[in-house]
Amino acid sequence: MTTLISSINKFIQATFKLLGLGVVKKNRLEKLRKDEEELFELKMLINGINGEIKSLNNKNNTKQSLSEFIENLYKKLNYLQTSSIFRSIFLPEYISAIKFLLQEKKDLLIFDVGAHTGQTLEYYSKHFEEASIFSFEPFKESFEILNKKSKEYPMSKVHNIGFSNQEAESSFYSYIGPDEDYSQMNSLLKFENDALLEWGFKNPKDIEKVSCSFDTLDNFTKINKIKKIDLLKIDVQGAEYKVLEGGINLLKNKKVDLILMEIIVASNYKNQWDFKSYTDFFDKYDYSLYGIYNLSYGPNKNLLQFDSLFKANKENLK
Repeated sequence: MTTLISSINKFIQATFKLLGLGVVKKNRLEKLRKDEEELFELKMLINGINGEIKSLNNKNNTKQSLSEFIENLYKKLNYLQTSSIFRSIFLPEYISAIKFLLQEKKDLLIFDVGAHTGQTLEYYSKHFEEASIFSFEPFKESFEILNKKSKEYPMSKVHNIGFSNQEAESSFYSYIGPDEDYSQMNSLLKFENDALLEWGFKNPKDIEKVSCSFDTLDNFTKINKIKKIDLLKIDVQGAEYKVLEGGINLLKNKKVDLILMEIIVASNYKNQWDFKSYTDFFDKYDYSLYGIYNLSYGPNKNLLQFDSLFKANKENLK
């Protein structure tokens, strides 16, 4: 219980600190002035949480009182999370960058390529509430979970396909973990030998080759009469370049404003591209690197992967 209270106290202090910083940051000042009433309510709520923790320290805690405390705390923290000010202060840098570049545009079209079981759909729906999100996942078992989750988001459309540099049924590597789910590592590419040891994971227990449907971005957007994609997110475990090669016409004509993609630095998959190959590719089609986010490190503090944001060089983007 002491550890729990200490952790919550640290959270509260960090929140107060961030709230104070947020007030003086120039790019947030105008919004915070408009939201003064909500800010006051937010601080009172945190004060209330702090008060409950202090009172808990002064009580002879019974099982019932602890249960009531945790339930009440959960409700308040849940409410805290829904606060627009709280969300803006704790906004990840890459989300802030996307919002800035798209000038807070509301009716976005987002392509989530490599949607897995809907993690990005769930997360983006909170930060881009009016966006239409098309999610693509070729692996059947993952898609079934994604499809079920999508029912909660009326602006979403899900597709049981992947994207590559050709329209075809292709072999897809399904990795089976020894004691946990490895499906997030599934790829068009095969693992290098002992690749996961660098990440601190055990080698797969088994590797299955399954047949999955793949299309190209150019073909899909043409058939579905999609004229422009505001944000193209790609996370396909080393095969990101194949997705891009299937969207050459979109890139040539600047029909994709922003591309957020995972780039693996560690030697994970056979034939994966390195970072320079991607920057050279984007230079060719007049896209610029805007930022690097979410750096991941291995047990030996070696860089494993990061997310990179590229933007089309055109006037309507800042």
